[in-house]
Amino acid sequence: MLKIQFKDGRSDAVTLEAPSKTTGKGKVNDIVVDAYGFGVFHVDLKVEDETVTLTDVVPDGGTLLNGDLLTGVTVARAGDLINIKGVEL
Repeated sequence: MLKIQFKDGRSDAVTLEAPSKTTGKGKVNDIVVDAYGFGVFHVDLKVEDETVTLTDVVPDGGTLLNGDLLTGVTVARAGDLINIKGVEL
C-alpha cells in the first residue's frame, strides 16, 4: 500500500488508491495545501497497482520530483521527494 505524507509532518499520511488523488488549495482535493502559489488543483496523482504518475496541471506550476522539474506525466517511486512551491511531500 502506497502512502504520501508531508515531510514536515503537518498532517497524516494519505493512502494512494486508484484511480487518482489530487493536491491543491481547493477543499475538494485529497491533499489540501493552502500555501502561496498553489493552484486550486495543482498536481494530479494517478494510481494503478503500485505505480503512481504525477502531472502538474498548473501551467508553470514549478513542481519538482527529486529536484527535477516535472514535465508531462512522470512516474514517482517510493521514497521520492515531491516539492510543490516549497512544500515537500
